[in-house]
This record gives sequence, C-alpha cells and structure tokens, in this order.
Amino acid sequence: MAKFPTLYEEHANIISWDSAGVIGLQSAIDLLKAGHRVTIVAAHLPGDKVIEYTSPWAGAHWRTHASDDDHEEQQWDLETYEDWMRTIERENQDSKLPKSGLAVRLSAPSSTDD
Repeated sequence: MAKFPTLYEEHANIISWDSAGVIGLQSAIDLLKAGHRVTIVAAHLPGDKVIEYTSPWAGAHWRTHASDDDHEEQQWDLETYEDWMRTIERENQDSKLPKSGLAVRLSAPSSTDD
C-alpha cells in the first residue's frame, strides 16, 4: 500500500513570511538557502516608494556586539559578514542580478570603542 504524506510532512518546509523589509527579506533568503519554500506576504515590496515602507530610505550600520567570550555569537557574526560579502561580490560580477543594497563603507569608530 502506498504511503501518503501527512499534512505536516507535505508542508513542513513551507514558510509564510510577513515582511519585505531588510530583515524580513534577508531572513527569507536564508530560509530559501536552507531548502525551505518561502512565501512573502507584504503590503509593500522593494521598489515601492510609499511613506509606510521604510526600506527605500533606511540605512543600517552593522557591527558586532559579541563579547570576547561569546564564541557562538562571534560565529554568527562571521557567517553573516561572509554571506554579505559574497552577495556584494556576486552583484559586482553579474550586472543582471538584482541589487541588494549592500555596500561596504568606511566609518569612524564610536566613542565606546577601545
């Protein structure tokens, strides 16, 4: 007798994501890379220029906040940084790829830096 998948088994890797901002889209990309099927549900998407959608005007300055002894968070930071750098490199090599908006910029250290 043939075994039919249960509803859970059939849809276990389908994820519905309710956000199309910077964090939501990056999370969706990471889930896709991990083999999940992702559906994005959002009122606004990249390219929309309405006041309710902050991503066209938002900027982010990323830096680690991992303490010297938090090796797990340091590893997460390293993996994120390396993934972003690979994304920038792919976009630089292939002008047909959609642009993520990632860029490397010089910045001044904050007053809390040693």
